[in-house]
Amino acid sequence: ELLVQGARLGRIAGDHLQCELDVHKAIRAGLALCQPGDVLVFGCGSSISELTEALRPTRPEIARRIEAEAV
Repeated sequence: ELLVQGARLGRIAGDHLQCELDVHKAIRAGLALCQPGDVLVFGCGSSISELTEALRPTRPEIARRIEAEAV
């Protein structure tokens, strides 16, 4: 919530802000908004498995690729 408040203070339009506390849902929501050529930057305070588990339902091939590279 503090990040959302800071973004509002920075005059970012409210319709451009989304707050999702579930890391898996947040990553999937961010990816859903991306267009070809976009880069999604996110912070994940736990492990790479959070990212791969978020990707697995919709992009299993990418999840497998990340897991292979992380070994």
